[in-house]
Amino acid sequence: MNLYLVRHGEAKGGSPDSKRELTENGISSIKNSIQLWKQYFTKADYIITSPLKRTKQTAEIIKNEFYNESVLCEDFKLAPGSSSEDLLEVVNVIDAEDIIVVGHMPDLAYHVSFFISYSGSKNTFEPGAIAAINFENGIVKGSGTLKFLIPPIK
Repeated sequence: MNLYLVRHGEAKGGSPDSKRELTENGISSIKNSIQLWKQYFTKADYIITSPLKRTKQTAEIIKNEFYNESVLCEDFKLAPGSSSEDLLEVVNVIDAEDIIVVGHMPDLAYHVSFFISYSGSKNTFEPGAIAAINFENGIVKGSGTLKFLIPPIK
């Protein structure tokens, strides 16, 4: 089972935070990055996103440009400030081999550490970056192996 954690693309400033949209560069960067991702994996059964506009836009681009057969859904448990336990609860009710989660910093860095039992310095995700974690026997805290962490193509 594979869990792919993606930070939303570059977003415009402003408020309210929940309404911030992707910039043109953010849209372009996600589309360009997806072409690189295709060298490492070829499908996603589910794409789950935070309910904020910029993450939903990113998830829609991933679905349209990467794997159109993916089920796309949003979950309020993935809003900024979500815990890794929240994410674990969300993904463990899904019967799928490959799941993409589109979220926010610093949450994504904490999630990577949670799933691979890494307590060193915090991982960083630029907007549009992706991390892949493989699990042999279901998604469980500390049981994952980091396959890759790819920065965005700008």
